[in-house]
Amino acid sequence: MSPRTLLAIATLSCAMAVAVTAGDLSYLRRGRDPDTVVLVDSDRRTREIRKGESLEGLGRLEEIDDDEIVFERTLDEAERTHLQKLGLAAPDVQRLHLQRHEKTRAAASLGDGATVFSGD
Repeated sequence: MSPRTLLAIATLSCAMAVAVTAGDLSYLRRGRDPDTVVLVDSDRRTREIRKGESLEGLGRLEEIDDDEIVFERTLDEAERTHLQKLGLAAPDVQRLHLQRHEKTRAAASLGDGATVFSGD
């Protein structure tokens, strides 16, 4: 397989592994100050988290933008080994980009608003 194909497979497999957790969470808006965001979960509970805080399964909130937020999660050795056994790239860090949920944008969206990028 070409390196490009392996990267696509790795990205897809990581996206499938995280999508269930990310799909239960929506980024609504910035919080009370520039370093916080307001999120809503699948049970429609809202919460505000600060840059640097971690959410289980997603990782640590690293970047905040008006349009998206970025979580980073370090893969453990078992996850890396599993990816390697599948012949896939085994990055040290997984990045999850969660796009802001807006009613007007959501109507035109083709996806759930979560994109996973992985890399060393």
